Amino acid sequence: MNEATQEKITAALRALADKLGETGAHLWQVLIRQQHIAAVEGIVWVIVLAGMAILTHRWAKKCWNSSEDCDTEAALLWIASALSILGALLILTSVASWIINPEFGALSDLMEMFRATR
Repeated sequence: MNEATQEKITAALRALADKLGETGAHLWQVLIRQQHIAAVEGIVWVIVLAGMAILTHRWAKKCWNSSEDCDTEAALLWIASALSILGALLILTSVASWIINPEFGALSDLMEMFRATR
């Protein structure tokens, strides 16, 4: 980020802080808490996707080992299992960010609110 952009962001945050006063501190705490809530939601989705991956993997393995001709179904189940794992991993990266650095997420949300009101 270049210096001019940093100055613009700093000026915008100062203007917002001056305008909100004591309410700004409360708003910041709400935005931080929201990051923790987003992390919990993400963890729930990771659990759901991991469960889907396990189930589809078991169904694919059962279908593959059966005497029935279900190669297409097994392949689709393997793909569904792989996509579930991929989705869970992608969500985990966001969850880690929300837990480790909630301030960044709160600041990003705040900047997004600014963009939306323009």
